Amino acid sequence: MVLLLLLEGLSSATQPVIYLIEKWSVNGTNGVLVHFDTDANRTYILQATDTLGTNANWTNLYSAPKLPFTSHYIVPDLRPGNHFYRLSVTP
Repeated sequence: MVLLLLLEGLSSATQPVIYLIEKWSVNGTNGVLVHFDTDANRTYILQATDTLGTNANWTNLYSAPKLPFTSHYIVPDLRPGNHFYRLSVTP
């Protein structure tokens, strides 16, 4: 499985980082767990695609809500095949 991390965000706060992607299996279905931390009072969106380039079709996997405290998220992705991930953030 080939994975690429693409990061987007604002320079005035911590850059959004996917810091771990680990293999995971449940009931015979293989997938991955995507780990990231969030800053307080910011919304994060984890996206995935099967291909890169100008015609890439990004799918929202998870939207971490704007909370008044920092958090840690682990998002499962059980879709078959190889995927690329990116994490974006808004104030």
